[in-house]
Amino acid sequence: MTFTSRTIFLLIFSSLLTISGFAIAQFLYIGIVAAVLVFAAICFEFWFMPNQNQIIVWRKVASKLAMGAANKVEIHVENRSASELKMMVHDEPPDEFEMRNVSFEAVLRPREIRSFYYEIRPNLRGDFVFQNVNLSCNGILFGLIQRRYIFSLLMPVKVYPNFKAIKKFELTTLRGKWMQSGMRPVRQFGQGTEYESLREYSPDDEYRAINWSASARMAKLITTQYQVERSQHVMILIDAGRLMGGVSKGLSKLDHAINAALILADIAIKKNDNVGMLVFSKTVQSFLAPAKSRLQLSLIAEHLYNVKSELVESDYASAFEYLRQKHKRRSLIVMFTEFLDRYSSQILIQNVSVMYSKHLPLCVLMKDRALNVIVNQEVESKDDVFQKAAAAELLEEREQAIAFVRSYGVIVMDVLPESLSFEVINKYIEIKNKNRL
Repeated sequence: MTFTSRTIFLLIFSSLLTISGFAIAQFLYIGIVAAVLVFAAICFEFWFMPNQNQIIVWRKVASKLAMGAANKVEIHVENRSASELKMMVHDEPPDEFEMRNVSFEAVLRPREIRSFYYEIRPNLRGDFVFQNVNLSCNGILFGLIQRRYIFSLLMPVKVYPNFKAIKKFELTTLRGKWMQSGMRPVRQFGQGTEYESLREYSPDDEYRAINWSASARMAKLITTQYQVERSQHVMILIDAGRLMGGVSKGLSKLDHAINAALILADIAIKKNDNVGMLVFSKTVQSFLAPAKSRLQLSLIAEHLYNVKSELVESDYASAFEYLRQKHKRRSLIVMFTEFLDRYSSQILIQNVSVMYSKHLPLCVLMKDRALNVIVNQEVESKDDVFQKAAAAELLEEREQAIAFVRSYGVIVMDVLPESLSFEVINKYIEIKNKNRL
């Protein structure tokens, strides 16, 4: 229990009156009466202050939260006492969420239940814990005292990549931007090798597409239609080395890669492809064999939610050797990684070239927005000149490294992190439609 500022003021005032009584006798009696009344009011409020077991508090929050998305948190308070409660409710979300002032004021009548809501937008993945819920109740008469109740509601939660963006991506990007860019999520005839149907021959058809046995039965030329193959294999490799720790738009490159990887996995599974995953840095952190069930997407999210960028150089050799031993089928290898210069790209090529004859590698890089800003900014001082020259040199080395990797037949994407998901999905659809896998 603590005294409020109002109580302290009244006690000081009654003390001054009592002291003044040495000069004016009437003030002595007034001061004593005032002090007695304040003390009696304090005792009254303390007597009617409810016990902690007369207040029920519980919190509702999903055990799985989406990073960067709005996640709802509910706090419910029930007053089981016979007194009215003037209170302040303060929640303690994880410190990493940087929400320091989650508070609500309310007045609860006896037997009343009140609910409070707020939203959190986690900016980190991993395991976190909600702490206590604190209630501060003022005295029911004059608010002379305040009592604090601490409810230990420790609640562990897991913050996953933004799985809420998957449905949003399907509804907006796949139906909107694909159509705007001229791409259609429909079956592609004549580009794959998987049988789809038969139809009558037309002059524009290739001779090799003529089905001679069907033509003999029908006594006219019949063409076989093919569609893009289904049930192919897609392996997603995610580099968790130090270069993936760079930040763009509030998220690290690793976070952008993981969000794009989840959306890619969802689309590929919907297209009946088998999707697997491998995360590596200095060593292989996790591996998930390809599968196409809906459970596979949950397993991928479970493997990725707590992946952190490590301050080490990534070992491509160990990652590709591990993949070679664990996965034999020809696959589209989508590798989210980063390199800065010709030397680091040579290390990548030395390892990719070994598997190029068996797999189709797609290397996904993310541009550094800060470097492009420096290169395009106006020069106002000598320091600006040096910064611009250094940034231009870094970008030039990066372009040379990308050109070097492409010269070995590797598909390379270099896009802004915020448009990564859309660009990767478009490239995946393009590869499927052109039957490159």
